Amino acid sequence: GSNLLSIDNTSTLYPLIYGEFDNDLIRINGTLNINNAFSFPIADGTGNQILQTDGSGSLSWQTNTGVVQTLIEDADNDTKIQVEENSDEDIIRFDIAGSEILRLSKNAHGVTLVELPESGLNSTIYGQNSGTNLSTGQYNTFFGKYSGAAVTTGGQNTFMGWGAGVDNTTGFDNTFIGRSAGAENTTGSKNTFIGTGAGFNNTTGIKNVFLGSQAGLNETSSNKLYIENSSSALPLIYGEFDNNLVKINGTATITGATTINNTTTINKNVSGNNTYPFTLNNSENPSNARANGLKIIAGQNSHNENSRLIGFFTQDGDEIGSVRQTGNSQVNYASTSDIRLKTAIQPTQYSIEDILNIEVKDYEYKDEPGKIVTGFLAQQLYTIVPNAVTVGGEDEKTDPWMVDYGRMTPYLVKALQDQQAQIEKLKAENVALKTQMARIDQLEAMILNLKLSPNIDSIESQSSKK
Repeated sequence: GSNLLSIDNTSTLYPLIYGEFDNDLIRINGTLNINNAFSFPIADGTGNQILQTDGSGSLSWQTNTGVVQTLIEDADNDTKIQVEENSDEDIIRFDIAGSEILRLSKNAHGVTLVELPESGLNSTIYGQNSGTNLSTGQYNTFFGKYSGAAVTTGGQNTFMGWGAGVDNTTGFDNTFIGRSAGAENTTGSKNTFIGTGAGFNNTTGIKNVFLGSQAGLNETSSNKLYIENSSSALPLIYGEFDNNLVKINGTATITGATTINNTTTINKNVSGNNTYPFTLNNSENPSNARANGLKIIAGQNSHNENSRLIGFFTQDGDEIGSVRQTGNSQVNYASTSDIRLKTAIQPTQYSIEDILNIEVKDYEYKDEPGKIVTGFLAQQLYTIVPNAVTVGGEDEKTDPWMVDYGRMTPYLVKALQDQQAQIEKLKAENVALKTQMARIDQLEAMILNLKLSPNIDSIESQSSKK
């Protein structure tokens, strides 16, 4: 044959060592002795027999008596694995140094249970080098390599992820979830960092909430809210818990009813003719009903304190206008006109002649045919009273020319004053004319009386003789 192994010192068909290379088979035709310690029997046993040692180097086949091994333990019996501590309980128990540390079982519904019945300092730690320095801190849960590695007395922390809370020593009540979340926190407490690297560099801050990958990565202070998916210092949502402040660094769309209490600031740096930091959009656009926009509830119900319903301010905080409550059922639309803010005060150059040059027209808007409106034409008015006109751009839809009809009031008042001055002048002239007419009437009456006098003929005769 081929591929055979035969080791013997005779021509026997049953060599001491026989092998078949193609079948990976080796056979010992004799007694197999291992290291002079024990020898295997050369005969086959019967069904269900087991191989048993006599403790003196001899192995033999023995009948199985039905004893089931339920325990693996060390020499002093305080570290062990057992599968039947109590009769037919079907629980695997792990003991270390005399204390049960892990229990595996199933509940009545077949759900696998992993229980930690006894844990030092009421803490659960899983992961290489995790919680290795924990001394007195209680109620901690560390899961992941190096998580909570430096914690000594800090308690009630939950660190999950590679290196989560790795430098924390005495900080407590922290929840760090994600690789390296809160990694450099040492004594900070009551923080919640969720996301890879969230709050990485916050070492001593308290009561922060950072949500998202690298959210608040470089924030080192306290009472901050970051919701962001990067290390940006301007997170999408920013908050200050100690100031009851929330900022949205982006566009906010609200689709349902929203109630906002206390002071709310919308902070967005924008510029451009048609760019706004805040847009209130009611997109309902019904064909036979109102589509209301902004509703403001403010002011007083039964008395007036000149409350601002809307205030308009510059970047420097200077008020330039407002809509104010002026009574229980009235508002005032006002622009700044304080004499203390003005200089170079002088009579206006405008007169009634300028107002007479303004064209008042009836017209229809192109998108509202049939609806007649009376008013000014912005471009024409601009040639006479430019202060009342806002110059538009190329697109009449998005940047049209506009007229502030309120700004026409001073010019109309001046025209009325000019007209009244003319009226007063005419009234004075009329009075003077009436006075002259009265004197003329008196003279005519005197002449008539003289003509009717009986002595008029003698007087005229004497006059003629002279």
